[in-house]
Amino acid sequence: MNAVQTSLLLDPDFPQLLAELNTAWNDEQQRRRIFREELMPEMKAEFIDGQVIMHSPAMARHILATKHLAVLLNTHVVEHDLGMVTIEKALICLTRNDFEPDIAFFKGFRAANIQPTLMEFPAPDFVVEVLSSGTEAVDRGIKMHDYAKHGIGEYWLVDCKNQLIERYLLKPGTGVYELSAKHECGTEVASSVIEGFRIPVAAIFDEKAQHEALRSMLSRSA
Repeated sequence: MNAVQTSLLLDPDFPQLLAELNTAWNDEQQRRRIFREELMPEMKAEFIDGQVIMHSPAMARHILATKHLAVLLNTHVVEHDLGMVTIEKALICLTRNDFEPDIAFFKGFRAANIQPTLMEFPAPDFVVEVLSSGTEAVDRGIKMHDYAKHGIGEYWLVDCKNQLIERYLLKPGTGVYELSAKHECGTEVASSVIEGFRIPVAAIFDEKAQHEALRSMLSRSA
């Protein structure tokens, strides 16, 4: 039991506080249901800490980095029958929050349970968020915390401005991420969760490098 819980239990007004918290929680969940019902395919929106967060259009470098990495990742996953990759519009529904990560990966057994008509996805095994000035605080804050608490084994932050990848791994038994490494252009980055996935960092940020990495990946599989 943490300090906040202990303080609430020792408060003489605990029953009233509990009732108020239950009311607030039920109200939030009602707003969450409305959010899901009103969410349209063309919208980029998330439900975070009780608030609907609408996202503005992304910069070209953000779009290209997401596309380059998603194509490489999906190619590897399909070639080796490892599971399923989603990009941007998969609504990941966790205990309190609904996120739309830039890229997510589901291992074979989880992917097998995802039906074609599913619109509310469970926690994946691997997540990528491409940083922007408008989302960085959330990507490094509540998303990092929530992804870790829900057992998502690996989390990448893609920094387009500085062209590097921060790779975070879930520390066993803690529900907390540890920074494994920062990978710059000129080096390679590999996944611990997605078996055999290794690419040059430059392939995420440069189209020619991405094409070469993709051709090399396919030739190894031939």
